[in-house]
Amino acid sequence: MNDPRALPGEPLALDLVNTELAPDGTVVDLLATAESARAWAAAAGRVRLSVSDALAPARTLQTGEPAWQPAVLAAANLLDLLETAPDRVRPCANPDCMLWFFDTTRNGTRRWCSMAVCGNRMKARRHHDRVKARLPA
Repeated sequence: MNDPRALPGEPLALDLVNTELAPDGTVVDLLATAESARAWAAAAGRVRLSVSDALAPARTLQTGEPAWQPAVLAAANLLDLLETAPDRVRPCANPDCMLWFFDTTRNGTRRWCSMAVCGNRMKARRHHDRVKARLPA
């Protein structure tokens, strides 16, 4: 299966926020259809709560409708992120990008959702601007 998520490996809450992206300037909604939503949920792991080895649940999250369980778990995950490290939840520094990420770097200075994509685009843009500024008018 091809992973449709923009940034696989991000916390679930940010995975859910990042279901709307614009890779080529056109907004794509990964949850727009039932089929694409199922593909996203499968790639995200069809979220489950687990119990510790001591068989003690850390918390209980319940919904009246099972289809809401992923959204409830994502909301709980976002609250956890904002409670433990709110300064590490950041938007990409590329003004053309709409993705968010959780900065797990040691010094907390990550700026791009992906260095391979947005980081390189921004570095190339700055280089182009510097070269253009040096050219005679």
